[in-house]
Amino acid sequence: MKVKIKRKDANHRMDLEDGSRVKDALDSVEINKETVIVEREGEIVSMEEELVDGDELKLINVVSGG
Repeated sequence: MKVKIKRKDANHRMDLEDGSRVKDALDSVEINKETVIVEREGEIVSMEEELVDGDELKLINVVSGG
């Protein structure tokens, strides 16, 4: 299946196996899962969410500090 990841600084297109999850997509492009929130169609999704062909994921960087 084809999936697109959109990030502020870069976009990634990839082919993943059927049944892949959000965490698999992030791992395939070496994005640290602890530093982003993932949005699909305007809703936040978990790392365990199963992907479907044509999904477009938007990454939101998590910022912390004091």
